[in-house]
Amino acid sequence: MSKTVKGCLLAGLTGILWALSSPISKYLGRRGTDILNVTLIRVVLTSVLLAAWFLLKRRELFRIDLKLFAVLFLFGPFLGVGLYYGFGMSAVYLPVATALVIHYTFPMMVTVTAALLLKERPTRSDVHSALLIIVGVVLCAFTPQWTIDTTVSLPGVLWGFAAVVGMVGQTLFSRLVVRQGKISSLTQLFYVHISAAFWLAVYRLFVDCAPLSKLTAVDLSCTLVQAVCSSLIAYAAYGFAMIFIPASTASMMASGEIVGAVAIAAVALGEWPTVPHLLGCAAVMTAICVSAAGQRKRERFSVTPSDVA
Repeated sequence: MSKTVKGCLLAGLTGILWALSSPISKYLGRRGTDILNVTLIRVVLTSVLLAAWFLLKRRELFRIDLKLFAVLFLFGPFLGVGLYYGFGMSAVYLPVATALVIHYTFPMMVTVTAALLLKERPTRSDVHSALLIIVGVVLCAFTPQWTIDTTVSLPGVLWGFAAVVGMVGQTLFSRLVVRQGKISSLTQLFYVHISAAFWLAVYRLFVDCAPLSKLTAVDLSCTLVQAVCSSLIAYAAYGFAMIFIPASTASMMASGEIVGAVAIAAVALGEWPTVPHLLGCAAVMTAICVSAAGQRKRERFSVTPSDVA
């Protein structure tokens, strides 16, 4: 199996697992669950599960340079507050499809910022895929009468953009750290979650206190699914994917999340997709195919020193 195929499969798996997160957040919001408590427990559970796996299998993954740890520690708010809490709150305030419309402006932002900061020049297929994804998610914002819903919640929109900032930061930082070979993607994932747990706990204790005892068994079960599937496994797969493919392409492939999330919301929450939603999903699937085809073409025509020899 080629590196490109491995990277695309891992990024695609990430999208499938991420698709569980927004319907779960919507469900918890309907129950009146405190999303900040859910987010805090989610990052703590992810940290504990990673630590347990490190102790059993690879203790060397705990090792980290002090300067890099300081950077990861300061980076925590991007993940905890920006990505997890921001996206969770946007899914509470907004319909799942609308929350994803805002969230999936991030592939284009990743493509632009990766080119500026990481010097990863996007291919033509990356640009085309980004445009198709934007078209797809915008289509999902239309009503069956092909009008835009003008009653969208402003807090939901703002939380959605906070999640975009968090996602872009997480994607680019992961790519930079892994590419430089300073630490593994799992080590980076662990310490970022530790940092996120710290900052969220500080906010919960000193700014907006709310007892964790209010969470029911159903709330905790949903949070466990988010921690194991949408955090632990998904971000591990995403980090490994970026070893094989550029950050921009990984974000494109992971955008299959929108298809899964809309489908799950329809079946589990009764939010059945309209014609615009279905067309939007089709545009996203087309974007994934374009991105994968572009990567395979790049690999086919690349020449390495061993090939010349």
